[in-house]
Amino acid sequence: MQMQNIKLIRTKDNRLFLFYHSSGAVYCRQIDKCISENTVKIMDNATPDFSLWADQSGIYLLIGSSEGIHLCYYNFNRWLSRTMSKDFEPNCTKISFFSFGESVHLLYSVKADDGSEGLYIRSMKKENWSAPRKITDIIPFRPSSVYFARRQSPDKIKIYYRMSDKTIRFCTLNLESGSISEAENLLTTSLPCMDISIVTNGKDSHILYLAQGMFSSQLIYKGIRGGVQSKARIIWEGQLSGSCSLFLCTGKLYALIYGGSKVYALYSDNDGKTFSSAKNLGRISASCVKAEYLDISENAGFAADEVITDISSITFPVVSDIYPSFIPEKSKAAESCSEPVQPRRDNSIRAAEYEDQIAAMSS
Repeated sequence: MQMQNIKLIRTKDNRLFLFYHSSGAVYCRQIDKCISENTVKIMDNATPDFSLWADQSGIYLLIGSSEGIHLCYYNFNRWLSRTMSKDFEPNCTKISFFSFGESVHLLYSVKADDGSEGLYIRSMKKENWSAPRKITDIIPFRPSSVYFARRQSPDKIKIYYRMSDKTIRFCTLNLESGSISEAENLLTTSLPCMDISIVTNGKDSHILYLAQGMFSSQLIYKGIRGGVQSKARIIWEGQLSGSCSLFLCTGKLYALIYGGSKVYALYSDNDGKTFSSAKNLGRISASCVKAEYLDISENAGFAADEVITDISSITFPVVSDIYPSFIPEKSKAAESCSEPVQPRRDNSIRAAEYEDQIAAMSS
């Protein structure tokens, strides 16, 4: 159950949006208890990987296509779209978009001809682009997970990546200044990576690493609490060889293991210091996948960087069972995703500022 081209975002007014790539196009859908059928196609001929970001003013969607790189913006009322660049680097394996105030940042990975992969960042502040900066050489966790960028706070991003020596490291990107902290070692293991899950909750981080041993699988946990790293330890060992997931809910930390259609859970009441034995939660559908999750609603009851999504029914097994309010009630706010993206002129003040900014970025 690896991460697919599916992303979820919870906005400041507790609306939940689903974005996904299918048959060469990117779609948007608002999710609520009614599961209304208001799916809208955002763009055709899109590359499978896209970047999703949001702030208090709206949602940003960065999409690549054969015609270049496009930045789409939803101001909680309507969509706008502009072409940022007519060139799309074919060796770019992943790209992420972040904004804060007058600053914009592009984080991306590029594969060289010799097969090596580099992690880069490029920033813009007050309409001035800096030269690309190389952070480091990396190796992907898996083909679908080159690196992870997790929101620590409105103005800071934690970037997790893997080195050639099998060391997992992280650094912090300051979205206001564009500065990057010194890298810190997080976890080192020589065992092959089957799957990985990370929760970023403010300054605290939790990492779950599913490794393939010689005779069995090992689930390894390590946490960072108050800036202090705990010792990495095996919290489960057995014959399951699927994937893993991690989330925080009302003070409990849940570690999930998936093997085929079975799911087992371990939980911790003390922030990861100790875990319960694995409990069988039953079966899940084979159509379940991991979806990246971004929350700007400052919801203190639930924290995760990814959630399990049943793409056949647009439901959230395990998560909704443990946290029933994950799917919001139907909002009375303005209809979401009600208009397909078309280059158009919106005469509102906010849209004018946005179009001026994107015009500068396009050059």
